[in-house]
Amino acid sequence: MIVWDFFVILFPSLLFTAVLLSMPSENQINYGIKQCQNDKKMFKSSRMTKSGYNAFCECYIRGVNNLVDDEEIAYQKKHKRPSPKLIKESKYMTVDCAS
Repeated sequence: MIVWDFFVILFPSLLFTAVLLSMPSENQINYGIKQCQNDKKMFKSSRMTKSGYNAFCECYIRGVNNLVDDEEIAYQKKHKRPSPKLIKESKYMTVDCAS
């Protein structure tokens, strides 16, 4: 089953965009973290140390995952995009994880 249809993180204005069909498994979360950590272009743009950037990726991916609930999944199934609430909250997660 495909859980993440697409996943984009843009830095420095970092916007999380995902379409979820069900709650992500721990393996899928770890995959998202590794994808973030291996993105050399985003790392370079971040101006963070590698260890700081890796910690940011883990904080951000896990933090946004914690924002996802059944209501969010239902919204995404219906509208094929994240809810405005998730997008707004993921932007706050960017700031929280970068500090």
